[in-house]
Amino acid sequence: MMSDEEAKKSSLKEEFSNEYTGFQPWLKNHIDRLNDELNTNLSVLDRERDTPSGFSADFWVEDEDLGSGVIECQLGKSDHGHLGKLVTYLTAFDGDFAIWVVGETLYEYEKTIDWLNEATEKSFFLVTAKLVEMGDLQDPVLFVKRSPGPVKEISDQKEKKSERDIKQLEFWDKLLEKCEEKGFTKFDAISSKSQGWIGKRSPAKGVEYQFIIRNNFARIRLVIRTGSPEKNEEIFDSLKSKREEIEGEFGDELEWKRKEDRNLCKIRKRVSENGLIDEDKWEETQEKMINSMKKFCETFDKHLRKL
Repeated sequence: MMSDEEAKKSSLKEEFSNEYTGFQPWLKNHIDRLNDELNTNLSVLDRERDTPSGFSADFWVEDEDLGSGVIECQLGKSDHGHLGKLVTYLTAFDGDFAIWVVGETLYEYEKTIDWLNEATEKSFFLVTAKLVEMGDLQDPVLFVKRSPGPVKEISDQKEKKSERDIKQLEFWDKLLEKCEEKGFTKFDAISSKSQGWIGKRSPAKGVEYQFIIRNNFARIRLVIRTGSPEKNEEIFDSLKSKREEIEGEFGDELEWKRKEDRNLCKIRKRVSENGLIDEDKWEETQEKMINSMKKFCETFDKHLRKL
């Protein structure tokens, strides 16, 4: 990967005259490049997601480890207005992380992102997008300027777990105990983790069942990630061709997500509007998650074995 200083660079505005109709569609279609730089697995859930008051975040995205978050795009230099939008949208949606993609970042904003990473439990990323000229070709290249890793490691002294980490571990400990009590053995030999999901392989290679817990909801899902985009789509399309039968066996409608970036496909169900912050509802939420997952596995196992 070339450095931020290498190659001849010109302004993004020379390539994308309009952020909404130019750069945002490019970023959505090339989300893998952002994943490569951030070492994430982002999936775009919504573009121009509206807040209750009618403001719009550029992107609402999801990552299996980080949770849900916003992406704010800016073709020019970082400024107060876009920083305010970044924090406002993250707060309005109660997200877990925020990514600010800018044409040029200034020192003051780099320091602000560092401070936000140190002072809050949220994760903030600052990424520059440069239009790089290589011969006769021009292409945007992304460079990570600030991320939560180093700052949070220092502020937390590497060993100190955040309150969120502790809650996640406790939640999964209790859920796995309930699985054992209820005789649901699918998730045997799985350990609790300081993250928003735990998973177990299905009968099909590259396909996994996952429990998901977020701040404000709980979900179960089937994730198809074989390493081959074509194989992912083949498995997904095979299952979706039996959608009516599968949803009938499960007893409810499911969300079928055939991702445009083709890294993975998902079939999922939100089972509770209570989440990690609703500790007084954990037992009820875990019961719903386990009961739903048990039926989910019973439904999909037989179809996956036939693939």
